[in-house]
Amino acid sequence: MAAVTASPKELKEAADKLRKQLGKLDRMTGQDRKWQSDADRKAAKRSTDRDLDIPDIADADRRRQLEDNDAEWMAFYLSDVFFHPFTSDQLEIIADVGEVMTYGSLGCKAAERGGGKSSIVKYLMTKYALEHRIWFPLVIAATGPKAQKTTASVRRRLASKSPTPKELEELAGRKANNGDRPKTSKAKPITPNFLAADYPLECHVARHVNPWPSRARNVTANGLRPIHVEWGSADGYFILPTFADEIPLGPIWMSIGWTS
Repeated sequence: MAAVTASPKELKEAADKLRKQLGKLDRMTGQDRKWQSDADRKAAKRSTDRDLDIPDIADADRRRQLEDNDAEWMAFYLSDVFFHPFTSDQLEIIADVGEVMTYGSLGCKAAERGGGKSSIVKYLMTKYALEHRIWFPLVIAATGPKAQKTTASVRRRLASKSPTPKELEELAGRKANNGDRPKTSKAKPITPNFLAADYPLECHVARHVNPWPSRARNVTANGLRPIHVEWGSADGYFILPTFADEIPLGPIWMSIGWTS
């Protein structure tokens, strides 16, 4: 048996020639089409696997009624933030801020420190953006870091989960006991999150993209319908999700710092 010797250059040329010949054979036999179709099939499966299932609004009538009253909307959907009844001063701030956002007028409010004015303004802006009544809510905070914290808090709120059956059961029990927990219960009281239940598109998508904002580049739902959303991790803004075939660009929520 004779040994065959060749230089590395000759071996490379022979390998290139062999690959070209195999490519011709693949094209003749349709193998390349098979590989392409297999790649397309796998790509389609990946798209289907990551397609989100956006549920219907849990209670459309409740949402519609609460949207007509800013104070009741915040007290219900943000009950862990506004857990005390609003004071007369707070109700005045709510009314004035709502008027500014509705009619575009100018306004300036002063109140004591810790009176909730920042939270009221922040979440009223979120409410009006969710309702598509304003399209560019802008917060100007004292510093850049405070502005980022403001945006991050709203993002976290939108990314929270819908109430579980256990939470709904406990809430029903508290209502039956005039708002009190059973005396045998030592657990921390549960505050069901109805915001996610009644705003499923915005909150479901927010929960999907919040851990990894890069996911926002390719979001589909309910049968591969494209969703437009932007969700920067350290940026001072985000764009609320919308079905792109209905509303190409949703409200842009932004906060900036007066100083860096």
